[in-house]
Amino acid sequence: MTAILSGKFLVLLYALVTIAHASKNIPQIVGGKRATRKVRRHLVKLELYYENGDSSICSGSILDRRHILSAAHCVYSSSETVEKAYSYVYVGQKRSEPRNAEAFYFEKVWIPDEYYADEDSRFDIAVVKLDTEIPDELYYPIRIAKEPKPDKKVIAAGYGLTSDGGSDSKYAMQTTVISKSFDECYENDYEEAQDILSEKYHVCAVSKGWPDKGRTDSCQGDSGGPLFFKKRGKLYQYGITSFSYWGCAEAGGIPWYIRLSTFKRQMRRIRKQGSHRRWTTI
Repeated sequence: MTAILSGKFLVLLYALVTIAHASKNIPQIVGGKRATRKVRRHLVKLELYYENGDSSICSGSILDRRHILSAAHCVYSSSETVEKAYSYVYVGQKRSEPRNAEAFYFEKVWIPDEYYADEDSRFDIAVVKLDTEIPDELYYPIRIAKEPKPDKKVIAAGYGLTSDGGSDSKYAMQTTVISKSFDECYENDYEEAQDILSEKYHVCAVSKGWPDKGRTDSCQGDSGGPLFFKKRGKLYQYGITSFSYWGCAEAGGIPWYIRLSTFKRQMRRIRKQGSHRRWTTI
């Protein structure tokens, strides 16, 4: 596209949730359903408090017993950084209320140097180390894989809003969307999006009926949540909910996800050695 329509803006996939102080805007699943146990058991909910007094909700997934995967924009920006001592990760949560889950504190957070320096959306990924191990009964780590072929049914999941600007869900949600090639999504997105996109770092998945109709989508609060495909009855995560220049489930809308396979080796080093020369600890 050669021009951006009036009123369009970058929607970081946050949940518009007020917790205690002024809330931060972050993208939830629109047009979806309650997450099945097979999907929900990999999900975590991040309750985030920031140094400037703001708060927000994000989603994530289980990497291993001490590490959680989410989005960098959930935990850091030039104006605010997450307060690790006051933020939580809820594991095993069926509803939005924490009573059904076990809460863990943040111990460490890593984000790529490029995101720390310039908030470069190609590096919108974060690894969170928990203060204690996830117990056996809640431990369902993700399987990381490369993206499926275009035009396949895939699953986006999270704890975000159920409509654009609407209320947050009481439950973990999921929706079925359609994988598309990078080129097809890129060519149909706004110039502002094209300027920050890279096939090495981004994948996309759109609503059924796209581009004429917008039926289902990830939205505010789903940021950091997983994008799965299913193979032989097992779920494989290949994306992290990141951003869109469109309203949630808007006709023609294109949500973008971080290509997880690009960072697989770097994440392995962080988990095994506790550091990486190209990642910053915040």
